[in-house]
Amino acid sequence: MPTAYICEPGAAVKRLGRTLVVTKDNQTLADIEQVHLSQLVLVGRVALTTPAATSLLAAGIPTAFVSSRGRLVGRLVPPMSGAIEVRLGQFHVYTDPAQRLAWAKKIVTAKARSMLDVLVALRTGRGDARDAEAERAIADTVQHVIQAESLRALLGLEGAAAAAYWKALPRSNSSALTFAGRSRRPPRDEINAMLSFGYTLLAKEASATLEALGMDPYLGVYHEPRVNRPALALDVIEPYRHALVDRLVIRAANRGRFKPDDFTASEGRGPRFTPAALRRFLQTYERAALAPACGLPRHDRDDQSLSMRDHLRRRCERLATAFRKVNRSASGASRTDTNPGEQLDMAA
Repeated sequence: MPTAYICEPGAAVKRLGRTLVVTKDNQTLADIEQVHLSQLVLVGRVALTTPAATSLLAAGIPTAFVSSRGRLVGRLVPPMSGAIEVRLGQFHVYTDPAQRLAWAKKIVTAKARSMLDVLVALRTGRGDARDAEAERAIADTVQHVIQAESLRALLGLEGAAAAAYWKALPRSNSSALTFAGRSRRPPRDEINAMLSFGYTLLAKEASATLEALGMDPYLGVYHEPRVNRPALALDVIEPYRHALVDRLVIRAANRGRFKPDDFTASEGRGPRFTPAALRRFLQTYERAALAPACGLPRHDRDDQSLSMRDHLRRRCERLATAFRKVNRSASGASRTDTNPGEQLDMAA
């Protein structure tokens, strides 16, 4: 189901029966039926009334509050699922070095393959020896992951692949927008501002789905837990953020959908969308998330009729099943899986 984005400054979201009504200055801007809504995202200075918030919570619909620069401010979510066996399995994996390493290898492998696929897709028609060199470096990562003996070694391999990727990706940018490699906090150019905003939206979706399925989005397998860092959500989106966000950002820029005057900048804070460009970006992201998926991680290519959002939810559901199996095996309830950690389906 779709996500609704409200980004009109000064707007308010109210409840009218089972319908959300978006108003501003006593005028109705939109009507949204809750039955067709999966999530609500309020961007910037948008108000949410208590009756509307209560109705969303009762319907199990999470609400995310995102700043106009793409920073996740917070989420309003229904009570956590009572599926404690899923979280117990999640905690067991985190505290078991062998299982955690096995699962982390799958995540890094999926991420590297996704980066490689994106570079190949975006360099169509361009012959450059530097591209081939970057692709070889990333492919080498996949070959060496299986030999990694620690999470620290995996971090080194991922870092090398990411360095090659972010050095090569700017060559795919033929637009008037600036892009000199990955930068964040703050992003130094327009392409990075779009990338960061897209990653925030994707991580927000993963966090809400994980929580609804009984998992703790802040306790990861590969990403270390930190304050206000949804580590498990970051684990889950690794294969998807390049396939979804990077592709849509580069292609939208190259097709002229975003231009330098779609951004404003302030000292030390980096570029930010104008209100009109922000609405256009959210529309672009939502269309890509709901369209039949392309550029999928290889383990998801069995059903390309599903959208990227559907695949992300299916990945979270499989992860919950894997954690449940881990807990049952650890508690002695089932001995059928000799290594439940291998059940994690995050990579081919």
